[in-house]
Amino acid sequence: MEMIQKLKKLRERDELEFKYQLRSLLKKSQLEGLDAFLELVENFKREIVFDSFFFIDIINESVYLFYLESDENFEKIVSLISILAPVGDRTTLDILYKVVKKLPRHNPHYPTLVNYYGEIEHKVSFLEQKIKNLKLSPMKSMIVKWYE
Repeated sequence: MEMIQKLKKLRERDELEFKYQLRSLLKKSQLEGLDAFLELVENFKREIVFDSFFFIDIINESVYLFYLESDENFEKIVSLISILAPVGDRTTLDILYKVVKKLPRHNPHYPTLVNYYGEIEHKVSFLEQKIKNLKLSPMKSMIVKWYE
């Protein structure tokens, strides 16, 4: 909680340093657990959404890890996905696919998650069609590129 107050003060003074500190704090809170991570994301939701390119990889990774960890906190994971969905990328789409695939259809969150999946898929395919040379797929590792 103390660190959140420091970050709010830092945001007013130095925006770039604020982004790096928030990114670092997101990584640390990922280790502390879902509650700490969700609290941080909710406190800085506006900044995370507007500068999503700076934070999207950490949030994607966290959502996937928290999803694999436990099924008890599914409500909190859905709230993270609802923050992530408007700015999601191809990796977010893959994560949502895995979540929706394992989720029973009678789950109350199923329609919402399918809707988020459709929105992200539409956005990604629209961008790929709009810009012919753009393919929004995850980067391959160096070993895979070398092997090919």
